[in-house]
Amino acid sequence: MSAVSAEDDTVFEASNGSGAKVVMDEPSLELLKGSQVDFTTELIGSQFKIVGNPAATTLEALAEDL
Repeated sequence: MSAVSAEDDTVFEASNGSGAKVVMDEPSLELLKGSQVDFTTELIGSQFKIVGNPAATTLEALAEDL
């Protein structure tokens, strides 16, 4: 894990009081602007999920541009 840079990184803390934190660099922050980060635990393991990303495209949208 690399060090958190106060100049280059933004730290978000969960609003549910769990103390969970997500660190994002500037390029990632721009790509994920308006998204939500969700942490889920399932039988296959735990993971972060990015949901509601307004910048995301679907395969249908890409096919329409061709």
